[in-house]
Order: sequence, then C-alpha cells, then structure tokens
Amino acid sequence: MAPSTSFSGDNLATLTFRSIKSTLSNGSISLEPIHSDIVKLQTSNANISGVFEAGHVDLSSSNGSISVELNMKDAIDGEQSKVLTQTSNASIDMHVTATETSHGLWMKILTRNDRISVGALIGKADRASSINASTSNAKINFNVDASQTGQALEIVNKTTNGGIVSSVMAPKDRPLKGIAESSNASISVNLTEEFEGKFRLETSNASTIVEGTHLVLEHDKTYLKNGYRIKKGPSEFTALSSNGSAALRFYPAGLSSASA
Repeated sequence: MAPSTSFSGDNLATLTFRSIKSTLSNGSISLEPIHSDIVKLQTSNANISGVFEAGHVDLSSSNGSISVELNMKDAIDGEQSKVLTQTSNASIDMHVTATETSHGLWMKILTRNDRISVGALIGKADRASSINASTSNAKINFNVDASQTGQALEIVNKTTNGGIVSSVMAPKDRPLKGIAESSNASISVNLTEEFEGKFRLETSNASTIVEGTHLVLEHDKTYLKNGYRIKKGPSEFTALSSNGSAALRFYPAGLSSASA
C-alpha cells in the first residue's frame, strides 16, 4: 500500500485469507469483517478500526486510535493465539472473544497519553493465558471473563496519572496472578470468589480497602492491606498506587461486579 493512502473495505465476510498485511503512513485503515489466519496492519498519524477473525493479530499506529472487535481462533501454525496492539497519544478500544481458540490467548495492549478499554472472553483452553494493558497519563478499563478457561491466567494493568478499574472473572481451580499499578490516581479491582490466594494493596497518602468473604488480613493498616483469601496460594494479586486509593473486592461469580 502506498503512503498517505487510506485502506478500507466492507462486505468481505464471505472471503477467507491466509494473511493480510498492510503498511501505511498518514492513512487510516478500516476493514470489516475480515477472516484471516494472520492480520498485520501498520500505519502512523491515523486510526485503525475493524472486525477481524484471526489466529494472530498485530496492529500498530502512532498518534492514531485503535478500535477493533476480534474473534480469535486456532492459528494454522499451532501456536497460542497472539494479539499485539500498540499506538501512542491515542486511545485503544478492544473487544476480544477467544472462545474458538483452544490454546488460550496472549495479548499485549500498549499506548501512551490516552486511555485503554479492554473486554475479553476466554474459552476452554489447554494452556495459560496472559493479558497486559499498559499506558501513561490516562485510565485503564479492563474486563475479562476467564471463568471457563480451565487454565491459569496472568494479567498486568499499569499506568501513571490515571485510574484503573479492573474486573476479572477468575478461572475455576486454576491460578490467577495479577498486578494493577498506578500513580496519582485510584485503583479498583473486582475479582470473583473463585480466587483463592494472596493479595497485597499498598498506597501512599490514601486508603486501602479489601472486601469479601473468607479473608485473613496479616497487615491491616490504612495504607497497606496484606493477606489471603481462603489459603495462601496459588493465586496472587497486587495493587499498588501513590496518592490514590486502592480497593479490592471479591464477589460471587453469579453477581455482576457493578452491583457487588
């Protein structure tokens, strides 16, 4: 594709591709719906949007937003489905369904100076999944349902000067390891009661809150809550902030985190 040219397409649902790759500069990319084993789209100073069904997805821009719906499936190479999404000075909005990939999901979402909003549903898998969402000077909204995966889950939410709201339906009888970290803003984490393990909340110049059942607090101070739910492992969650509060709430799996 030539520089400074927009790339768009629709009514493509009946076509299936092995690989779709495009590199632009100063041109937007908009495609929906696309069926391809590999989707790799790159631009700069412009937006990327679309609806993709794929085994692997790599989306890259700078100074342009990314807004996509992804339906991940088993990749032809037999590897775990991978999603890499990165931009700068612009927002990322993603909704990811990974119920048709049997090998779990590896996902990294990166931007700077703007917000990230992620929703993901992970289906039954034969290996652990990992999701990393990181930005700066902006907030993160993170919502993941891993209750049916049957495998471990690792999550990372990191920002500066922006709040974090993270809700995770934890995998049943499998480890969940997570960290939520920010500065100068609050952190609110909601986990289903499938979580059994250690937690640590720490902040400066603000308060920490832990709510739920079967909690044991080993340190219970305004700025620090350290302990475990039911037992010390194998799951573990850490929430760290400065100049902002940190809250961790455990809620029943059948109850919306919004009403917990």
